[in-house]
Amino acid sequence: MELIDMLEKGHASTARILAGVSPDQLGQPTPCSEWDVRGLINHIVGGAFFFAAVAETGKPPEGAGGDTDFTAGDMAENYAQAVKADLAAWARPGALEQMCELPFGTMPGQFALSLHFVDNLTHGWDLARATGQDETLDPELCGAAMAMVEASISDDIRSTQPGAPFGPKVDVADGAAPHERLVAFLGRHP
Repeated sequence: MELIDMLEKGHASTARILAGVSPDQLGQPTPCSEWDVRGLINHIVGGAFFFAAVAETGKPPEGAGGDTDFTAGDMAENYAQAVKADLAAWARPGALEQMCELPFGTMPGQFALSLHFVDNLTHGWDLARATGQDETLDPELCGAAMAMVEASISDDIRSTQPGAPFGPKVDVADGAAPHERLVAFLGRHP
């Protein structure tokens, strides 16, 4: 499966979960210690707009990390607009070959898109966990994401500090589902 197709399917998975969030859940905690549900949704929707701009220009948008509250109004529609822009930008000829500047370094578009795909898919799981929804994610997407993270995340970049992008690996049973193995590798407790 092509990476852009994986992103599209990952967005669809996260959209399904986001559609199940009710406004009274926005203040609930999430597996991401720095965000409640509102903050996590803002990261997910804002991330899609952020990466759309990166795919278009090779650089983060002006004012990246702004204070837009994407949970105001129709959250699902806000996400749908972000996804539309994101997928169109990454489908643009040359987007995967260009160099992309991200806050933590410059990398090929293909690698930036891989990071975005894994981040979006994993945060969909975080949102499902925080709001009591089905946490099962597509096994094929989880397998692809697992291959990506195993190749790029080493133990020396893991931390137990709040806000760290990756915590220490969590042990799971041999028969754990693909989504459980993925989130455990990224430091979450399935």
